[in-house]
Amino acid sequence: MFPKSMDIYFKARMFVFRFLLYWCVLSIAATDSMAQSLTFFYVDGRAISTEVSEESFEWTHVSDSGKSTAKTIHLSDIRSLVLTKTPAAKQIAQIRQLIEQLDSPKYREREDAEKKLSDPEFSAGYVSLIEQRADDPRLEVRFRLNRILDRLKEDRVQANLLFDTLVLRDGTSMQGDAGNFEWTGQFMGRSVKIIRSDLALVELGAAKTENAAKPPTSVAVKLFHKHQEFEADKSLRVVDFSSDPDGNLMHKKADVSNTFVPWGLKFDDSGKGYVGIPNFNLSIDSLPVEKQMIAKFNNKPGLNGIPYKGVINFDFCMPNQPTVPAGVFQFGTFIATVDSPRAFILEAFDRQGDLVGTVETEKSLCGFLGIKSTTPIHRIQIRANPYLYLVDGNVDNDFALDTFYFSKPVPVALPVGKAMKGVVLRDGNRLTGRVSLSAPDKVSITTEDLGALELKLNAIEQISFGKLPTRRLKTWMATTNDGSTLVVDPLRGFQSSLLKRTVKDELNCLFNASTPKRHPVEGDFEHGKSVLVYPTCRIPVAKVNFNKSGFAWPKNAKKRLQPVDKESPLGVPGKDPTPQVSEVNYKSTTAENLPTLWFSPPKPPADGFIQLTDGQVLSLGAHRKIASVSAGNIQLLETAGGKLSIPIGQVAAISLGN
Repeated sequence: MFPKSMDIYFKARMFVFRFLLYWCVLSIAATDSMAQSLTFFYVDGRAISTEVSEESFEWTHVSDSGKSTAKTIHLSDIRSLVLTKTPAAKQIAQIRQLIEQLDSPKYREREDAEKKLSDPEFSAGYVSLIEQRADDPRLEVRFRLNRILDRLKEDRVQANLLFDTLVLRDGTSMQGDAGNFEWTGQFMGRSVKIIRSDLALVELGAAKTENAAKPPTSVAVKLFHKHQEFEADKSLRVVDFSSDPDGNLMHKKADVSNTFVPWGLKFDDSGKGYVGIPNFNLSIDSLPVEKQMIAKFNNKPGLNGIPYKGVINFDFCMPNQPTVPAGVFQFGTFIATVDSPRAFILEAFDRQGDLVGTVETEKSLCGFLGIKSTTPIHRIQIRANPYLYLVDGNVDNDFALDTFYFSKPVPVALPVGKAMKGVVLRDGNRLTGRVSLSAPDKVSITTEDLGALELKLNAIEQISFGKLPTRRLKTWMATTNDGSTLVVDPLRGFQSSLLKRTVKDELNCLFNASTPKRHPVEGDFEHGKSVLVYPTCRIPVAKVNFNKSGFAWPKNAKKRLQPVDKESPLGVPGKDPTPQVSEVNYKSTTAENLPTLWFSPPKPPADGFIQLTDGQVLSLGAHRKIASVSAGNIQLLETAGGKLSIPIGQVAAISLGN
């Protein structure tokens, strides 16, 4: 029996021990909560999930007047952070520097500063800031600032600043400037620096997202000439070309080719000219079009007196990540200056280059073109209808577009990027760099920031070797029921040299490589067991007859056309731009007259596949699996029997599926 004093002593020690233990547990928990797992999405396409050692960063709110207020944000409170290319604070600093330059001892520097500050595209959001300096004690600065303000106010311009967007875990959203932070994290045992200027987006949690486009259970395409359904759908992004994603007002002749990347829309600026805002406006009370439109500019607007002329192409990308391809399930636009039915055509392509659907214009001053598809649309091309030249060579090539509607962009297959080398891991992380298969079932990648890494094949979802697949022109290709796309020889019973066997009994569709594979429209198979898809029509037929040199169908088969004009079912009174044939010769038929022949409705794409540099695609799944991968070859095992060896040099990309 212990004395009472000893009992009190032991109880006191036990209390202290328990308190210290409890404090340690709390400290460990607090430390874990501070080390936040964040995913950093880079502008160049990388995505890395890592815990960073920093606990907080300084967030700056900048008002229109230029007044700044700072706030400390804990990383544990972040849900997402969307970063602009140029932070607002940096822009404010540039404006202030240019104002000081107005008093430079060098005349050329004063002139350059005034010219820059007078440009509405640069200074539109800073009128209040410039007004505050209009009573500057320096005469030269005062004189030039008042001249600048007069020019800016003539354009009646007042736009928003370029802000970063921060969303907290509690749902609070705020705009400001995250600053030029530089954090440190760990990824795959390597130290990595997280630099703000490299980033497009920061999100809480792992990189794996459920927003990726899921393989559809069925393939369907619908075409629209009425805008009401698109206008009523409030989930769609609406772009009216009056302002950019940051709220800045856009101006006549402005180049908007790279303006809408923050929303996931990227115009093709690789060819001649650029996409810009034309000098004319179009306003029709019954339509949601007004003020500004877009058109394709020539490099020299005065050339031949025709400043607006040309094809408009654009891709969808992940918002703020121009190198990460995306797809949308719905797109629509208004097209102006249509002087005859079917004069212009919208063509929608998927990530593999297949033609998902085409929509032709009606005869109207401003018509609507829309498409819905269960297959993600990656690229849109709008141009003068080339097939109409078969019957009418006087179609006007000039057009303008207004008010885009499109659904939320989602990642599509091989998001490492077109012709980009890299891998996508099963946890959603994306790495870019030189890829090689140095050891059996292992992938090596040499990255710029992490050095050389070796990864197990079962940890990888997709691999891109940086090669663009190119189809062999004039060859016949077939999509089989398992989702593969193969070069076939129809004169030898649809023999596949890749599989070393005939695939005649496995055909889903047949097309020539000189044309894209064209999808049927929903309802086509209700009118026939097979469907021939031409650029200008679709022909459902009960039967297709094959012979040694080609195939044929009944001459009286009814053509299905788009309802583009009430005057004529063809849209061109008295003339028929559709092909006047009922047979195809494998050797002699020209590309314009070659259809895509569907034997059954399109099948959903395979989850896993191997894409070859010659355009062929081998699907993976229960019927075909990768047996092994080495530096030289990919060994495949087919359940139907036999083995297949594919040289790595012929592989453009591999998708191993989920």
